[in-house]
Amino acid sequence: MKSDFFGSIDPDGCYFGRRKLSREELENTYGTRHIGHDQAKGLVGLMDFFCFIETWYNDASTIYNDVNRSIQYVHRSLLVHRGIVADPNRYLL
Repeated sequence: MKSDFFGSIDPDGCYFGRRKLSREELENTYGTRHIGHDQAKGLVGLMDFFCFIETWYNDASTIYNDVNRSIQYVHRSLLVHRGIVADPNRYLL
């Protein structure tokens, strides 16, 4: 969940795992777009782009699956092939 310094929830930054929550799910879960002090006690604050590794720190399988899917995508979509063909001197000896 993404919130500002004052505890206002950004509805575009709320996820359950890797699935984005709808506004309805957000309201059903929190009842409001503001996190109170009692709810915030159980949360850990991370600063946007400075703490990405901490968000994935304990889940090696998620990192593996993301990297594996990315590699499969660039090969199956022929992005790798097109890149090599476009500049063979860069990739081939």
